[in-house]
Amino acid sequence: MDHWRLSRSPKSLWSKFSRYLADRHTALEEMRSVKYDAAIETYHFFPNSASLLWQAGIPRRIGYKSGGGGPLFTDALPWIPADRHIATYHRDLLRALEPASFIPTPAMPDIGIGASIGPVIHGVEPPYVVVHMGAGSPLREWPEWKWVDLLAALAGDGNRIVFTGRGEREAAAAQRVGRSLNSAIDLCDRLAWSEWVELIRGARLVVGVESVAGHLAAATHTPSVLVYTGMTNNAQWGPLTSQCQTLRYPTACAPCYRSRGCSSMACVREVDVRQVLESCRRALSRHHQP
Repeated sequence: MDHWRLSRSPKSLWSKFSRYLADRHTALEEMRSVKYDAAIETYHFFPNSASLLWQAGIPRRIGYKSGGGGPLFTDALPWIPADRHIATYHRDLLRALEPASFIPTPAMPDIGIGASIGPVIHGVEPPYVVVHMGAGSPLREWPEWKWVDLLAALAGDGNRIVFTGRGEREAAAAQRVGRSLNSAIDLCDRLAWSEWVELIRGARLVVGVESVAGHLAAATHTPSVLVYTGMTNNAQWGPLTSQCQTLRYPTACAPCYRSRGCSSMACVREVDVRQVLESCRRALSRHHQP
């Protein structure tokens, strides 16, 4: 169910709202038929699904008071802003369902770089560096000319560059940047989700911006260097891993929490190429793959 207020679709507001109503009705009927025992709403802003879960008749409903609809939850927790990762907040919600002793923090095994890669994806064999320039919104993206300079230097170091992305806009950007490279591989719009996961798992490094690519790198224990905006608190929303470095140009207004950003977006656009390149080289040297 894609809420009309959160939808990134280019369609009109009325179209989004109509689709939301139809999807909400379908979701409600499906949830009623399943007869869930419990539901957890992790979103702490408006809009959340408190009313939907209540209408579905789910007996145990856990969520935050801050997003509206708090009285419709059976367990309404306060949202206390802090420099904690969002996953630790979600764990608190889970602990409301069961005693804490039943929900240990999982120990993530170190599978190693390039381990368990599985089949070669579209003929791309390690070693390689995955570059994901798109973020779903131009506001969160780094200037193309800076990508050209960065990737020219990384390719000059002997790294094979593999572009990933989704949609016409991201594919076109990868083509423009890739023209300056002799042996870059463009896999934009050519990967199934499972293939993308495996491609990232097998990479020496993921270089990108504020997008799901960084979180996939964290989940697969792949080092990453990411250029972030100042629109959110990176301590909360950055990838949950020690193998990621997020870079952001220091601005007095960050984090601004403005969903539409600002005209300058200096927080991301002013990040220096040399700083990103040095971070990439350090990450590659720490995780050298013969």
